[in-house]
Amino acid sequence: MRQDAPVPKLRSRIVQILNGDPAASPLGGAHRLGAPYSSHRAPQRVRFRSSLTAALLDGHFEHPAKYSPLAQYLWASVPHSLRLITLLTDFGDRDWFVAGMKGAILSIHPDVRIVDLSHQIVPHRIDEAAYFLMSCYREFPEGTIHVVVVDPGVGSARRAIAVKSVRYFFLGPDNGVLTYIFHDEQPAEVREIDQQKFRRRSPGRTFDGRDLFAPAAARLATHEPFEAYGPIIEDYGRCSISQPRWEHTALVGEIVYVDRFGNLISNLTSQHLEEAGLIATGRQWSVRIGERVIEGLVNSYSVGSAEKPCALINSDGRLEIFLKEASAADLLHVGKGTRIDVSQGGSDLT
Repeated sequence: MRQDAPVPKLRSRIVQILNGDPAASPLGGAHRLGAPYSSHRAPQRVRFRSSLTAALLDGHFEHPAKYSPLAQYLWASVPHSLRLITLLTDFGDRDWFVAGMKGAILSIHPDVRIVDLSHQIVPHRIDEAAYFLMSCYREFPEGTIHVVVVDPGVGSARRAIAVKSVRYFFLGPDNGVLTYIFHDEQPAEVREIDQQKFRRRSPGRTFDGRDLFAPAAARLATHEPFEAYGPIIEDYGRCSISQPRWEHTALVGEIVYVDRFGNLISNLTSQHLEEAGLIATGRQWSVRIGERVIEGLVNSYSVGSAEKPCALINSDGRLEIFLKEASAADLLHVGKGTRIDVSQGGSDLT
């Protein structure tokens, strides 16, 4: 039997419950609603939760404020992607900053789900936050609201922006932290957040994560129209994104991120290498980073030793330099921005 075969019958039952039919409602007719449910908005797939039938994902009920406590319970049982907020900051976990943001969100929307991407971004490192967000935001369901607060210019004239792409929403300062989003998520609608409307009162202007971005995200999760966030802008800030280039016979890139294991992640992708013909079968090629030359690719971190760096294509499709159970960054004394060359032909280690 098809998984969605019970939908018509279940839809009818849900409509009866929402209209207060005593025969259909587990709680009886005392919970009759003030407004009927519009059947054409019924969900396409369903599941059961507790003793009540609840709708799932593809559709959603009209706003629960129109209905009784029973309808609000059913609404709370419906997973809805707009009710997922992620946080990415440089706040760390020592202070109250993350807790303050979460409290501000939950005060507006107590049922929202909050996911911590990280709060360990190096303080003020906008580029690190931008790369971090780019590396993981696509793993979240459609409609997720991503909030990024790495904001050295907090309290200044820098703008706060809200971004709507085909699949996601993003909120953060207009300082380039959303650069990769503008590059990858096209088309995107960018609005300057109306601070008079969304900022909550506070004595100072040093904590926009709690006082502006948290309330704005929470209200978006409660279906605040995106058009209400402020005027559309086109002159939003971007940071430069380093692109691979050819120099003579070498494809040149750079290290764009160093993870906690000391692995050196470059801006060279498997697609770049394939287009250059560098990973075709039978081709010999080498990677130069600093004074070290690495021959060819391996398949996993289990290869090699703690003294000899190796190269591989990681699960994000990027060329990465690593040491087995050790830090390549420490051994090679290199970091973000270090040049990396890939060329055909073998070379001896130097």
